[in-house]
Amino acid sequence: MKRRSFFSILGVAPLLRVPLWEAFPSAVPPLPDWRPPILKSARAEHTGVVLSFTPVESAAFYQVRYGPLAGPFHTVNDVQVTDYSLQGLANGTRYTFSVAAIGPKGVSGFSNAMTATPTAEMDWDSLAEAFIGPNPTRSSCPFLIVHGTESEDELREFMQVIHRFGFQGATLHPYDFRGFLQEDNWRCWRVIVDEAAKLGLTVWEQDDKNYPTGYAGGAVVAKDRSFAKWEVTMPFRRVYRGPSTALLDLHEVLPPIQRLVAVSSIGPRDSFQDLSGLVSNQQLKWQVPEGDWEVFVHGAWQPGIDNPKTYPDLLHGEVRGYVDPLSEEAMDLYVSLVLEGTCRAIGYESLGRIWKGFFIDEPGFYSSGQMPGQAGAGFPWTPDLLPRFEKRFGYSLKPLLPLMWIERGSKTTGVRRDYMDFVSAEYARLFIGKQTEFAEAHGIQTNGHVREDFPYQLGPGTGSNFRTLEALSMGGFDHIFDQWYTPDMDVYWRQSKMASSISHYKQVPLDEAMVEQFAATGWRTGLTEMKAMIDWTTCRGLNHIVPCGFDTKNPPDWEVQPEFWLHEKNPLTGYFPAYQTIVNREIMMIRGGQHVAQALVLDTAESAWVGPAEEVWKSCQALSQAHLDYDLAPYDVFCDPARCRLREGQIHLGHEKYAFLVLPGVDAIPVKVLHRIAEFHGMGGTVILLGPGVRMASGGPQFALVKIIPCTPVRSTDGSGDAEVASIVERLWGSQTGGRGRARLMGYKDLAHYLYSLNIHDVGIDPNLTMLQFYHRRLSGRDLYFFNNEGESVRTRVRLKGGRGTPEVWNPVEGSIRQSPFYTTNDDGVSVELRLAHYESVFIVLNPSAQPQAHLVEADADEVERTEHGDIRLRTYAPGTYHYVLAGAQGGREEKQWATPSGKLSSIPLTEGWTRTPSEPNGAIYKCRFEWPASNVRSAHLEIEDMTQIIEARLNGQSLGTRFVHPFRFDVQAALRSGVNELELRHIERYTFTSRLGTVRLVPYYELRIS
Repeated sequence: MKRRSFFSILGVAPLLRVPLWEAFPSAVPPLPDWRPPILKSARAEHTGVVLSFTPVESAAFYQVRYGPLAGPFHTVNDVQVTDYSLQGLANGTRYTFSVAAIGPKGVSGFSNAMTATPTAEMDWDSLAEAFIGPNPTRSSCPFLIVHGTESEDELREFMQVIHRFGFQGATLHPYDFRGFLQEDNWRCWRVIVDEAAKLGLTVWEQDDKNYPTGYAGGAVVAKDRSFAKWEVTMPFRRVYRGPSTALLDLHEVLPPIQRLVAVSSIGPRDSFQDLSGLVSNQQLKWQVPEGDWEVFVHGAWQPGIDNPKTYPDLLHGEVRGYVDPLSEEAMDLYVSLVLEGTCRAIGYESLGRIWKGFFIDEPGFYSSGQMPGQAGAGFPWTPDLLPRFEKRFGYSLKPLLPLMWIERGSKTTGVRRDYMDFVSAEYARLFIGKQTEFAEAHGIQTNGHVREDFPYQLGPGTGSNFRTLEALSMGGFDHIFDQWYTPDMDVYWRQSKMASSISHYKQVPLDEAMVEQFAATGWRTGLTEMKAMIDWTTCRGLNHIVPCGFDTKNPPDWEVQPEFWLHEKNPLTGYFPAYQTIVNREIMMIRGGQHVAQALVLDTAESAWVGPAEEVWKSCQALSQAHLDYDLAPYDVFCDPARCRLREGQIHLGHEKYAFLVLPGVDAIPVKVLHRIAEFHGMGGTVILLGPGVRMASGGPQFALVKIIPCTPVRSTDGSGDAEVASIVERLWGSQTGGRGRARLMGYKDLAHYLYSLNIHDVGIDPNLTMLQFYHRRLSGRDLYFFNNEGESVRTRVRLKGGRGTPEVWNPVEGSIRQSPFYTTNDDGVSVELRLAHYESVFIVLNPSAQPQAHLVEADADEVERTEHGDIRLRTYAPGTYHYVLAGAQGGREEKQWATPSGKLSSIPLTEGWTRTPSEPNGAIYKCRFEWPASNVRSAHLEIEDMTQIIEARLNGQSLGTRFVHPFRFDVQAALRSGVNELELRHIERYTFTSRLGTVRLVPYYELRIS
């Protein structure tokens, strides 16, 4: 693949028709005469069409006319851009479009008409046209932090910048907002929606003042104090010995701000009694039976308003009044005030067309207790929880409430499991579900994320990541702070896959799954880092990007850093359009079609509610590094026969089929899950119970490898099916295991060897290249593969098992599509040569309709590339005789040799003689002279390390290109000359950073071109 500068790569784009070093370029010159625009294209997309038309001189704005072929027709006035996206159209309906110009000369006639049919799955001709063009499908809706103090002009300017940068729209983030849910709020939103309509942008809103979502700026609790969140506590316990009379004044043991929930007792042989009916006027009088009896008093209170101390209950001195997420009435009022109030204020006519939905940010219980058994903690509650719980499970929780804090007998496990099941399910149904129900009933959506770092806990969590995220219109997660840089292993391996997996098995249109990117990562996150982060999430299937972001405040809040524009002071601002074009190309390719994976990993939240469980990310990492792609699903989805079907040794879930089931090691498991696993195994499926493996000392000077395998489940999560668990486990993993399927118990380190021994990978990668990751989709009859190198530079062959067609290299940085220069095909599939630097990525698309060009099937050269003209270029960095086998376009093979000159090639480090001239903004120009002997080969690369962001290289006054993504490598062949050469590097750093020269060297090579 030819490395090209953005100037030469994207020269077709009006955006980049001037050198990138200059300020933001002006628009394409308009046509000289007053006449209708020329409608150049109408590209159909999911529920929308992107129009591209020529500008008209003196046009103040444009009018777009559209409608189904049979009518009725609609018009959009005041359109200000010539690449306009119309949203809210019906898939499968054929529309006709035309455009007129409006200006001082009046209204021009309408342009030529074009037709297009919106579709959830773009055809490959449209994809290719968009991929190599300057305006691929826009994909990102960054946060726009709004404070309520902005003028109309300021708000419009920010929306114009968002369009100019290449984003799809904006996600509005009311932040310390003055007048939230009041007229000041609606004024801002109406201005933004109006400007978005003129620019063809979409709008989302984070549906609360600041975050987390869930307090409506205090509006819900202001109407009814009882709608604030509740906690149940156990402030008193005492042992009484009977027979005797127990007298207890509850005024003395129950804090005055708490209301009584229950008084209960536990006696001999773990007998439970509800004493609440014996309480009168806060006095308990009880005839204690014989033996030792422990009495417990339980109260409920609203700590967020009764005693607010920290976030999220108290922020900037404001008592926020977080809503009761388990209350039907509270959530109805929340939806009415926030969602319905917003839609009414902006106008229902904009819903689905411009206003796309609501972003729900980090909702949770925010209770003091995170898990049952935590002494002194409070747990989520609501005033009518007890009757609802009894209706759900058929028994009263009241006498058993002490088991939330203490362990006492066989009922403990079941009570804790049922409580966690109840509150997590009700949270999803009420807090998220009611918002999603309202949104989808009005043609819009919800997205967002939870505190994914609490996957099964309460506290800031919701008891189950999966249940909560499933209730949104699409899966989602975020990464912040150091989570990518460190990295946080759960974020890196589990959370990203969880978000896309939910959208996969929910069959969300386009498999749309959200990631909030870059928030609070700081100014260290520049374009180079952003591209690497986007590659990481693209490789996990995330295709709705909410990057952070823009802030109308100057300077921006710390959480918005890196702020993309910084009121024109961000030194990288001029390069954002080129960066976002790359992102849009990547995301466009993974929207629609079907994800292809072979394994399903079970989420073990329900096991973790009651006992030890292996962290799920460890299984995710092991599978990823063994190059077997997977999705995740919770127990209840796996056990639901209406959603998850078992057929002939495969799991059918959503649009996907899995041959492998992975269960991370757990102590307790629901009996129904084991029955389902046994059913899958009996059909011929493969079940892997996965856990740790370590190396331990054997007691002598030598070390022996001791396999530490995960324990099999030993009990049920409800406490009543332990014997049944033991029986099924023995049938699956015991000494008498049998049946059609395979059941394996192994450590993480053994997984890759086992999987590779089966020869079942749909994408075969060298097992040693554990950080070469991929994502496989099937779209409109073709297989596409995204390869992302998250490790050191690699050169390898990947085997695309069962693949059919000519492999094409779709390079999102270059915007180029070329046939692979080096591949083989056979009955088993296609093998393609890949060479990727650190943090470099590429798509491979198998095109069954392409006529193969001449290509190599064998070669021992260091590099093989195809040029933009279709030639093959071989390069080597050492002299010698090299062999290659060329497969002709018409068939047949030809074995050849290539003998290079005998001169030794050595890298030339450029370490001395540099001058540095500071430049604005945040940059420097570095110059040096070097001697290139006449005897040297006249071809070389310029390689730069330890230096990122914007680098433009010039040699002897000739531009070698500009790069801001890895690898920072420039070909100098056309500009290099014998004798003295002058090299110039123009560098722009991130905001607050100082430009420093990295490691620079020239690497000569020999080259052979095959036409």
